[in-house]
Amino acid sequence: MGLQAKYNRCMTQTASSLAAKTEGRWAVSPEAHPLVRRLRSNGCSQATIAAAIGIPPSTFRDLLDRDDELKAAYEEGHGAMHDELVSLLMEQARSGNVASAIFLLKGSHGYRETTPVQPADKAPAINITIPPAMSPTDLAKLTNQLRDVTPDDTGDKPVARKRKGIER
Repeated sequence: MGLQAKYNRCMTQTASSLAAKTEGRWAVSPEAHPLVRRLRSNGCSQATIAAAIGIPPSTFRDLLDRDDELKAAYEEGHGAMHDELVSLLMEQARSGNVASAIFLLKGSHGYRETTPVQPADKAPAINITIPPAMSPTDLAKLTNQLRDVTPDDTGDKPVARKRKGIER
């Protein structure tokens, strides 16, 4: 029996007995947990798993939030899929597939084309200190001091500028 046929049989056989509405709320029976685990480990989406159980996808998401055993089954399936994919990539990398090795380094160890990803807890500390505002008196003194600086004080030669016929 092909994979699609098994999936279709699984969908029709189990949907009616795995979920029921009691007291106005949906509940999933514990018999659904192995199916959820298996479907997720095969890469099925939440919508596909919900259809297999016989509930809407939004209801499945709500159940994941409030049914710890269902969530555990879903996460176990997700973890199994992750482990299988990493294992397949490792086999490819070990057999000489450079792209697989690069992908594993980037995905698992934070490698990038330019610089390594900096962990959030190692962010650079940047401090900017802004001096307090000057009083009007202090500002006037500073302005007068700056006006008193002449080219002779700095060793520069004065430059005559013309602007619109007015010499400065």
